[in-house]
Amino acid sequence: EERARENLKCEIITIDLDPLRSPDFIMSVDNMSFGNEIFDMVLMLEVLEHVENPFSASKELFRVLKKGGKLIVSTPFIFGIHEAPADYWRFTKYGLQNIFKFFADIKIEERSGFFISISTLLCRLIMCKGFIHKILGCLFSIISLLAFPILILVDSFMPKIITTGYYLKAKK
Repeated sequence: EERARENLKCEIITIDLDPLRSPDFIMSVDNMSFGNEIFDMVLMLEVLEHVENPFSASKELFRVLKKGGKLIVSTPFIFGIHEAPADYWRFTKYGLQNIFKFFADIKIEERSGFFISISTLLCRLIMCKGFIHKILGCLFSIISLLAFPILILVDSFMPKIITTGYYLKAKK
C-alpha cells in the first residue's frame, strides 16, 4: 500500500492568460512555450470556449503530451455567455471530434440532458444584474432542486441532442 502511494505522486502546473488567477505560467493554450512531449496528462476544464484558436490549441496539447498521455476536456454547449468578451465558441460533439482528430481513443459524453439543461439555464438567471431576474433565478433554483431526481429520470429517456456541455477523454 505504501509503495502504491509513492507511485501516485504528481505535480500540477497551471497556465492562464490572466495573472490575477495566479497561474504558474502566463500563456495561452494555443501557443505554449513548453517543450515537446513533457506532460503525462492535460486537464482543460471550461477553457476551450475562451481560446481564440481552438484548432491551434488542439495541436499544442498534442505536442506537449507524452506518447500515451491522456487529455481530459470539458466545455459548454448550451450555456450562457460568461467571462465576456472572451467567450468565443460553443462546440457540438462532432466539432470536438474534428478539433481533436489527431488524438486516439476519443470518448465524448454529454454532461446533462434536455431538462437539466433547461433547468440550468433558468437557474442561471440568478447571475443577471436585474432584480426580477435574480428573483426568478432563485425561484427556478428551488423548483429545480426539488425536481432534480425527476429531471434526471426523465432525461435518461430523452435523446442526447441538448446538453449543457461535453466531457472529452482522449490519448496521444
